[in-house]
Amino acid sequence: MNEAFGRYRLISVLGQGGMGTVYRAHDTEIDRDVAIKVLPPQLANEPGYEQRFRREAYTAARLTEPHIIPIYDTGEIDGRLYLVMPIVEGTDVGALLRRGPMRPQRAVHIIEQLAAALDAAHAAGLVHRDVKPSNTLVTPRDFVYLIDFGIVHDSSATKLTSTNVMVGTMAYMAPERFNTGVADARSDVYALACVLHECLTGSHPFPGDSMEQQIAAHLQLDPPRASQIRPGVPAAFDAVIATGMAKNPDERYQSANALAFAARQALSAPSVAGSTRRHDRPPPPPPSQQLHSQPTVPAPPPRRRLPDQPAPQPLAYQTGGPTRLGGGRIAAITAAVVIVAVLGIVGGYLLSRPATTSQSPATAQSSATVEPSTPALPATPAEPTTTARTGLAGLEPFVGSWHAHREGLVITANGKGQHTYSDGMENFTLTSVFGDTATGTVDSSSNLNGAVPGDPVTVTLVGNGQGLTFSAGKEQQFPYCKVGGTDPTLCGA
Repeated sequence: MNEAFGRYRLISVLGQGGMGTVYRAHDTEIDRDVAIKVLPPQLANEPGYEQRFRREAYTAARLTEPHIIPIYDTGEIDGRLYLVMPIVEGTDVGALLRRGPMRPQRAVHIIEQLAAALDAAHAAGLVHRDVKPSNTLVTPRDFVYLIDFGIVHDSSATKLTSTNVMVGTMAYMAPERFNTGVADARSDVYALACVLHECLTGSHPFPGDSMEQQIAAHLQLDPPRASQIRPGVPAAFDAVIATGMAKNPDERYQSANALAFAARQALSAPSVAGSTRRHDRPPPPPPSQQLHSQPTVPAPPPRRRLPDQPAPQPLAYQTGGPTRLGGGRIAAITAAVVIVAVLGIVGGYLLSRPATTSQSPATAQSSATVEPSTPALPATPAEPTTTARTGLAGLEPFVGSWHAHREGLVITANGKGQHTYSDGMENFTLTSVFGDTATGTVDSSSNLNGAVPGDPVTVTLVGNGQGLTFSAGKEQQFPYCKVGGTDPTLCGA
């Protein structure tokens, strides 16, 4: 094809779905090839959709997170809304998984980068709503992009368009998407946990190809245990997935990077199976281990091409078709699932009224496992608590997730921390607190030109605890603001 579309010349179709068509195109003004996503004409006719689309496209275009493909241009041509993005050479995770599941180390590496993209979008008030393997693009150097931000929305948007299109893919949809239609950042966290499970096992979290089976599973079934599906997956991942897929959004990880942090910890956790019973009310964390906010660990930069990567192909935003549903059908299916669940509970009660100590296989299996000590982290080797660590009294204001322009900083309650930036990352341990300043040393570093193990680390609170400055080795003090804080002026430029 060779079709004119404003200043662009459409060359070929890269992908097509219910939310639009992606073309390889040539920008005749700048003389470069780009990817253009053109939305269906009926969406532009929906009341208020064009205004919301433009507002959210402009917001997404301002995101500078490196794991989000930038938006070059947006607008309307001949009544059709469009987004212009770069063409990225890579392979989506769905294609990678068709060759088999990933090693746990690589799965975590991918989840960390997706989490960094999601948290950046959430901080800007955007919800992706369609996190899945086919919307995850991996370059030849194993750098990950979260794609298809053309259907993101804010938390006030409705779950269905007037054309009865539910945005998202059933295998990764959180329960609240079916119950209330609410899709907030925690819905994306649920989907990210589903993607982690699929990367580890090569299979969807719940079996069944029909819409009814998937809705019933997300509403009623316990989260799956990856370690039982695929031998060799550390059992600690079961607790990570169970918390990320908790039915109650309040009991999930409250940020994507908190899930990624827990997944990273699971790689080195002891081989103890964690329960995956529904996390409606998990036990609270011990006081000495509580964080001000969930830790945020943006992904380190890619270092090498892994041997199990297939040959890359040019891809832009994937446009896997969304699920088309009528609102009445969703309500009917949800009601039927709830009725079946209630009948099952009553029937089970009547059958079990005679005195007995027997348990169902699922209950016996769950009771034989060890519950994680907190809902946010898998079972990990015991470390001294904050109050037991000499000199760490007063660390609490430093604990949490901090960010700057393109850098991230995480400090946990036991004094461990991680600093990530464009050229690498450093792990460090804080050992002393003096008023508004905490000090420690670098434990490890991925950048030979940066700080090295043993270099001093200094962290100083500023802005009444809403920001801090961080330095490691020869690095200058650099300002960070707290994720979710109220004073963004404390962030470095």
